[in-house]
Amino acid sequence: MNESDASKVSRSCEIKFPYDHGFVVQIEVHSKLTAENLSGRAEHMISGKTKRFYSLEELLDFIRSNLDPVV
Repeated sequence: MNESDASKVSRSCEIKFPYDHGFVVQIEVHSKLTAENLSGRAEHMISGKTKRFYSLEELLDFIRSNLDPVV
């Protein structure tokens, strides 16, 4: 891959995965990995907001609350 191709890939990733949609999700060691029993911590990378969650629904609510409503 030459430098031009690499910059095209980089721009493509920026469009598909914008920085303001970045999250870190940590799953608790003893989480059961089911929708009702998923627990851990999530952080929105741009704002620094964090949330402890205890279900998939809570995790998704946190993610939705930090995304641009236009998307």
